Amino acid sequence: MLQNNVFPIFDKKYNKFVDGYVYNTHDFCKRCIKEKNKKCENYYNKINSNENIVMKCPYGLTTIIYNGNIFSSIVVKENIDNKTKKNFENEIKKEIKYSEEQAISLIKKSVERDEQLERYRETVHDLRNMASYFNSMIDDFKDEKQDKELTSSEMSLISLYELINFRLDILYGKVDLTNIIEKKQKLHPIVAKLNYLLKYKARQKDINIIISNKQDNYFEITKSLYLALFILMENSIKYAIPSTTINIDFIENNESSTISISNVSNKIETQNSNELIQKGVRGSNAIGLGSGIGLAFANELLTNMGAMLEIEINELDNNQSKFTSKITIKNPIK
Repeated sequence: MLQNNVFPIFDKKYNKFVDGYVYNTHDFCKRCIKEKNKKCENYYNKINSNENIVMKCPYGLTTIIYNGNIFSSIVVKENIDNKTKKNFENEIKKEIKYSEEQAISLIKKSVERDEQLERYRETVHDLRNMASYFNSMIDDFKDEKQDKELTSSEMSLISLYELINFRLDILYGKVDLTNIIEKKQKLHPIVAKLNYLLKYKARQKDINIIISNKQDNYFEITKSLYLALFILMENSIKYAIPSTTINIDFIENNESSTISISNVSNKIETQNSNELIQKGVRGSNAIGLGSGIGLAFANELLTNMGAMLEIEINELDNNQSKFTSKITIKNPIK
């Protein structure tokens, strides 16, 4: 059965209605099923859920059978008659009334969305299985190396695996984002490590990344910070114009450190640059794949650990913008 149905669904197996996430089952329909109304029982018993058809129930509401699901208790404009008004007049006064075509369109979209989510769940499940298998390979690899020093490529491979596994854990809600990776570390080596992991993406677009201003403050490095920095650096590469430079600078004092990540992008038109931190918001000229959740997720991770994310957009010549993410972390370890 669908997980994201707009309209109520009648479940023949359990002889009951399942409310939609937008529209609930009408009370009259619930009452008829509960009291075993013969007209309703006969009506639903005769429905063949393998046919994609539109029907009208004995009391004037519409039923749409689509893709094996029985969507029912629906008010459709052209099907409203005296029976409908008599039985549901008070319930449907304020209800939005769709045409049959509109109702079918909404149902088709909800079915497609549910199918996409199912494919997504299956894909993530497979990825977790592969990550688990990869984990055993990494363990075997470490055992073989024993006390031998790992090469930079080997360290990158292990770090990339840890990051993939970490992202999957977050997706499943199984990771403690406050978990400390390093108790006392400077920010510069963390950024340098992430830069090494992301080099392959930068190379694909001929992007040069310059990290300057080494800093002296020490912090507890949590998984939240590690992942937020990865998202922001990856985002900078993703939206940077090919063959340009990304600059990563550090500004600090005794109370805090700020990491500034800047790239040149296509012109971004927005009244308030920090609105891009909101979930689902993308720049007006954003191109390619994207859902507008990366910056919002990074901001959530940083906020939860007491850090702050700010976005600055400066207009440049040639219809371009300078996009800067600023991450400020307070209370360094003395």
